[in-house]
Amino acid sequence: MKGLSYRNLKYIRQWYQFYNEQLTIWQQAVSKLDEVNVQ
Repeated sequence: MKGLSYRNLKYIRQWYQFYNEQLTIWQQAVSKLDEVNVQ
């Protein structure tokens, strides 16, 4: 398989972890806004 060297997999993993952290932060922020709107 071309293109999936160890280095590439490492970078993909770092990007994926970063993306997941950002997504989690956004989901938490949106849920906080929903709580405020409900009250």
